[in-house]
Parts: sequence; C-alpha cells; structure tokens
Amino acid sequence: MLQQFLVMSLISSILTLLIILIVRAISIMYFKTRLNHKVWLLVVLSSFLPLIPINNLLQVKIPDIFSFDMISHSSKSINHNLSNGSTHLTKDLALNIQHHEMPFILIILLVVWFIGLIFFSFKFISAIKQIVFIKDLSIKSPILDNQLKKCINDLNIKEKSIAIIHVDEVENPMVFWLGKYYIVLPTNIKDMMKEEEVDYIISHELIHIKNKDLWSNYIFTIFTSILWFNPALHLSKKLFNIDCEISCDNQVLIRLSQSNHIRYGKAILKCWAIQKQSVNNFVAKYLLGTQSNLKSRIVNISKFKSTRNRKLKFLPYVVLSILILLQGFMVSAHSDKNEYTDAIKYTNLKELGSHFSGFKGSFVLYDNQKKEYFLYNEKESRKRYTPDSTYKLYLALIGFDRNVMSLNNTEQKWNGKINVFKEWNQNQNLSSAMRYSVNWYFENINSSIKNKDLKNYISELQYGNENISGNKNYWNESSLKISAIEQVNLLMKMDNQQLKFDENYINAVKDSITLKKSNQYRYLGKTGTGIINGKETNGWFIGTIQKNGKTYYFATHLDGKNNASGKKAKSISEKILEEMELIQ
Repeated sequence: MLQQFLVMSLISSILTLLIILIVRAISIMYFKTRLNHKVWLLVVLSSFLPLIPINNLLQVKIPDIFSFDMISHSSKSINHNLSNGSTHLTKDLALNIQHHEMPFILIILLVVWFIGLIFFSFKFISAIKQIVFIKDLSIKSPILDNQLKKCINDLNIKEKSIAIIHVDEVENPMVFWLGKYYIVLPTNIKDMMKEEEVDYIISHELIHIKNKDLWSNYIFTIFTSILWFNPALHLSKKLFNIDCEISCDNQVLIRLSQSNHIRYGKAILKCWAIQKQSVNNFVAKYLLGTQSNLKSRIVNISKFKSTRNRKLKFLPYVVLSILILLQGFMVSAHSDKNEYTDAIKYTNLKELGSHFSGFKGSFVLYDNQKKEYFLYNEKESRKRYTPDSTYKLYLALIGFDRNVMSLNNTEQKWNGKINVFKEWNQNQNLSSAMRYSVNWYFENINSSIKNKDLKNYISELQYGNENISGNKNYWNESSLKISAIEQVNLLMKMDNQQLKFDENYINAVKDSITLKKSNQYRYLGKTGTGIINGKETNGWFIGTIQKNGKTYYFATHLDGKNNASGKKAKSISEKILEEMELIQ
C-alpha cells in the first residue's frame, strides 16, 4: 500500500496543480479577478487525498511495482484430504506463493528519501538560525515605530504583537515570527526612500501578517521538506509566493486612490533597485518566501482596477472544488477498498470465540428464511482477504457464460506437464477440478476470457474490491480480495438467481461443490488456502446448507501466521454448524 499511496499522492498533487492553473487562468481571463493565493495549499492537501476513504466512482489500479508473486512448485505445497463422511472426497490442494519483497530496492529508495529529508531539514534549521541572526543584528528606530503604528491603524490590523526593525545585512523587506511578528527593512530602504514610500512597504508587509501568509509558507516548507521528491509541491510553493505578493499588492492598492497606484509601483521598483547585498539571506528566503517575479507585480499594479463582478466572485471556487472532488474519486488509494462498509443488522455470535483460538477469524451465516445475518467478529467479517480457490465458483460461471465450456462438456485435456499434485496430472472436468482445486483448469478458463470482459463480470458480481490487476492468478494471494460477508451475499444471490447467469450453469457449479446430499438435505462447500513462503496464512470455507426446506449460507475465514488453511476453516465451520444443528 505504501507504493500505491506514493504514486497516487504524486498523481493527485499534479492533477490538483493543473486544475488550479486552469481555473486560475480562466478566472483572470473571464472574471478579471485572481484566485486567493492560498488555493495553492490545496496541492499540499491533495498529496494526502489518497489516504481519505472515498467510495470511488472511478478506479485507478496501481500495480505493485516493488514486489511480485512467483508460484513455487515445491514440497511446501499443501495437500489436505477433506472427507467427513461426505458423498464426495475432496482435497484442499494449494500451491506455495513466494513473495519476494525486493528489499534492496526498498532500502535504496528509503535511503535516498532520508538523505533528501536530511538536506531539506538542514535548510529549514539553517533558515531559523539565520532569522535569529538577523534579529540579533537588528536596530530599532522610533521613526519606523511611528510609521508602523500609523499603518496598523490605517489597515485596521488587530494583531498587536508586531515590531519593526532595520538591518544592514538583508536584501529585501521580510516578515518573520519569533515570539511575535517582526517586520525587517534593509537599512538602505529606511535611509534612501521617502516616508510615503516606506509606508507602502510597511503596509505590504502588514498585509502578509493580516493574511497569516507566514504560516502558509511554513506549511509549504514543512511538507515540501518531507515530500521533497514531489515536483508539484515545489512548483505550487513558487506560484504561491508569486500570487501572495500580487495579492498583498492588490490589498494595498485597493486602499489607495488611482493616482497613488503609480507611486506605489515606483516604490516597489525603487525598493528593488537600492537593495544592498551585504549578506545573502537565501536560506532565510527558503522559509519565509521570496518577493520574486517583479515584472508580474509591476504589470499587475499598472492594470489594477478595484471594480469586480461580485455576483460571479465565487464561481471559480465552486468550479475548483468540484474538479478537485472529482479527481479525488480517481486517485484515492482506497480504490482497493479493503473493507466491506455496507450497514447490516446481525446477531452477534461472540460465544464462538473459542473455536478461533490462535487465529484472527470470522464466521458469517445468513438465514434465507428469516433474512437475518449471524456474525462472529464483525471487524474481521468486513475485512477483505484474497479468495484463493473459493473464487473458482465464479470463474466456472463466467466460463460457462463465455462458452469456454458447455454443460455437455466441461472436460479439459491435461497438457502432460507434471504438476506438484498427482491429482492434477490427468484430464479434468468441472467436478474433478473443483474437488482437487486444479489450478491449471481454472487458469485456462481465465486466460480464455479477455481482461476487459473479466472486469465487467467482476464489476457486475460486485466481487469484493474488484481488483484483478495482479498476476495471472490474481485470486491467489494477489490483488483480488473479498470479505466473509460478501462471500455469503454472493452465495445467496447465486442461489436466488440474482447473478444474471443461466440457472443451468449455476446448478452445474453447485453440483460440483456438493459434499453431501440426501432427501431434504444438501450440503455444499468450497475451501480455499493461501500459502505464502511455505506458511498457511489464509484459510476459507464457504458453502450452503439446504435442510428441511430452509437454506443457510455461510463463510468462515482464518487469518494467521501458519496453519490457517481451508481444511482448518472447514473443521471449525462444521463444529459451529453442528452446534447450530444445521448439518448432519
């Protein structure tokens, strides 16, 4: 999930940056107004948008680029006989999946990120040290104090903890906060500019304080230091600084008469012309921002008009909000949807806890007559896990529907390749393939169907997270995941002809997983086992019981470090079902 978040975070921030640029251009062109400069903070926010659980309308599947699955035909593959006196002897056969995490690449990437973090953290700390250094060199001036008080009153600034100082060793006017706000002017400006011009400069810096721009800059600086590899954050920080200066210019200009606009522009030019470069305070600018893009500011000042179309003032923000929300649906890392979230009413079977000793487990049963759920461990019942061989029920239905096989002929020829299980080394039909959980049989069905068509089927089924972007066995410890509640819901829908498959196809699949059948009684079930690096970590048993005219659907899941197998899940299921007097 980490790599998915990083990729989606990059995509989200870049999309947000582009959206703001487009809306910003339209706003200037057609509405003759600029977006508030703080909209660039949305780029920072959007970097974390993938962490927000959005119920996606559109999905973007990101493949796992740092790991891969390899089916290992080894002695660690598991062979469990499942009998229990059933009509059909079944075997819980599962292949070992070796997950190679490629730690070397991950370590290299983490080291590179950490080096970058140290570099930007050093810049951040150096900036603070330089600000303290500037404060220590500062000189107070009664004249500047009086001008500051006058400007504070004129601008109706409520913040009272503001001081003004001048320093020889700085290039540009700046604002910083060390216990209180400090407006810093280069001594040259104080000495060489007229009082009115200095008032303009002070007013501009006071607007920064009023708008709390310094804190916005701190937010940008912190997050660009952490996510230093994200170019969208660096560009949006630069654009923020440009728009911030123009916004402050506009807020000063709106308080001036039209004739004073030229004087204000000249004061800005003069300020830049006489700056003294005694000490390069580049590091401080990293934290405080820069007064860059002089040309844009002067052009803006020359064209500034205070009249605005107030009726349409908020339209660009509405458009911007809608567009960013829409892209949120696209990039949420939770498109993988690791939990089932629909509300259900159920009876809590907490007394079943003793059956699941040593496992994180769940049991779900649905009474089709009472239309009632019975759950043990709701949290685990909602959590999605790879379905492993339980998915083969639906692959068989899809195979029928796509004419990969027919009701009269479900046989597939064995290609002669020796498999780890002897039961797989022969021709197979649907019943034998289900009984021995023959991977190659279902892989052939899957490979015979176009990926686009598979996605449509999975979507119509609403099968768990609907993610088939993994390897060719995407259902086997890979990308596809489903919860125990959803397993039960699908069994119920299949039995009640709600899956849009031909009834004869459904009956053929049900026959292939029937474990026991007699008058007024039928017991169907399918196991699934996930084996990772030789350890049984994921065990399923799902099924249906028809007894005395009543029908029940159930699913048991086990999650553990080892021995969490389909065989164990079946054993636990049958003990619970015996206690409920549902199986015989």
